[in-house]
Amino acid sequence: MLVFFAKLLHQNRGIATTELLVLTGGIGLLTVMVLKVVMPALAAAHDTVLSRITNIAGSGY
Repeated sequence: MLVFFAKLLHQNRGIATTELLVLTGGIGLLTVMVLKVVMPALAAAHDTVLSRITNIAGSGY
């Protein structure tokens, strides 16, 4: 993978920047899509852990 990027950056075609921007945008879009799916489960887990810590330690602070 790193060899691919090294070749892409050393090419003289002049479109490496465009390709890298499209790749970066695609990775960003995938990240947003994964976060939208995972965040509800993480929020529920956070609330559960927080309530259990509060029950054990008192106020939680």
